[in-house]
Amino acid sequence: MTGRLLLLTTLCAAILAAPAPADSAQYTKVVGAFYDDAPFQANVDLFFQGWYKRSSVTREYNKGTSMIDAANLAYAEDVYTLVPRLDIGVFRDLEIFVTFPVVLSWTKDLSLDSSTSGMTRFTINRQNLPKQKEEDAIVKIPGAMDRSGYGDMTVGFKWAIFNDQRPNHVLERDKEAGTLWWDDTTATWLIAFEYTIPTGSQIDPAVPNGGPGKKVQVLTFSTAFSKRFRYLDPYFGVFYSLPFSVGPGSDTDPKYYDYIRPGHKGGFSVGTEIIPYEDHKEGHKFGIDVRLGTVFVSDAQVDHSEMAEFLPGETFFKKDENGDYERDADGYPIIDKPDDFGRLTATEQYVEFLGQFGLYFVAAKYFKFATNIGFGHDTIHYLTFDKIGTDRNNNGIVSKAEGDIVNPAYEAELDQRGKRLRLSDTFIFFWNICMTGQF
Repeated sequence: MTGRLLLLTTLCAAILAAPAPADSAQYTKVVGAFYDDAPFQANVDLFFQGWYKRSSVTREYNKGTSMIDAANLAYAEDVYTLVPRLDIGVFRDLEIFVTFPVVLSWTKDLSLDSSTSGMTRFTINRQNLPKQKEEDAIVKIPGAMDRSGYGDMTVGFKWAIFNDQRPNHVLERDKEAGTLWWDDTTATWLIAFEYTIPTGSQIDPAVPNGGPGKKVQVLTFSTAFSKRFRYLDPYFGVFYSLPFSVGPGSDTDPKYYDYIRPGHKGGFSVGTEIIPYEDHKEGHKFGIDVRLGTVFVSDAQVDHSEMAEFLPGETFFKKDENGDYERDADGYPIIDKPDDFGRLTATEQYVEFLGQFGLYFVAAKYFKFATNIGFGHDTIHYLTFDKIGTDRNNNGIVSKAEGDIVNPAYEAELDQRGKRLRLSDTFIFFWNICMTGQF
């Protein structure tokens, strides 16, 4: 995710980035305008979603000549989101849309993993050893976060270059027959563009009860295809999201690392809509939607990870004027301000796999009800993955005294190999309900 939840963290980003969430060929559906029998069309959606993630957090630990991941923490994240959406037909099969996401509740909980013991037990401490001393902990345990508020709205357009769902505009012979309501000689091809506007109040990881906005501009490009058969409507879609931070563009600016700079996203969805019942004249339709999807998230330079609220802040460790740790008699870093938590981190690339099953019913010409449940999984990836800096003289050491460029966000106790934190064993479950007024 990191910071998944690029609107929130994970799944919402995947759903909102794909063309027409919860709509299969409805996945490629658009509202249009300026047709003889449909001079104007618009949809008003009310989309409500519950999204849940359960994961383990491990830390690298050097055990003699080998390195293991100590399973330290149990992580839980729950998000409830309400998203009003407006689609307006502009001309033919071209529509513009806007969404207004509201995060009703976004909670994180972190606790010790009681199933671990021995060498894999609790290495989240300044010694990075299997110990359990509260005063040595470098992660807030137990930890909790609860955010809510307006999210980052989106605007965009969708255009069906070809459309097999416009029989009244393609096949004159079928206006009265009611037997064939799609063009069997054409597939639907949709292209879409979406712009995420940083309208939500900015996340501050040091304030665990603040707003949910990422303050990131995101451009999302997508295309999708579908082809209606009598009872089936298979579809396929791909998307790519390009993020832009609203903060300073140079990493020499002291505020550069205060702004989220997430990874790029790209992915695809493949599925089919099954239509066991349809009455064109009455405007009734019942459909079953089965879908699989994959989202690739690249390395993030600065991101709001799952652990952001629970990691040491800038003044957590005691450091000298050169930024090096001050250490106790045993050689371990001294904890200076044990109550200072919250930091953005660099995160490693990962892949998210999603599957969902949905039902929808067009109860009348002007109303549609849809619901989905789904499951997902994130591949294992580091949550603390920053680089120490740039070795300008190529001697294998990054040192400010030698004129090298030292990354001010680098934290050796978190980012150094052998001490990094990693997210694993991730399970995602989500459900949503969408009510649509069709005009």
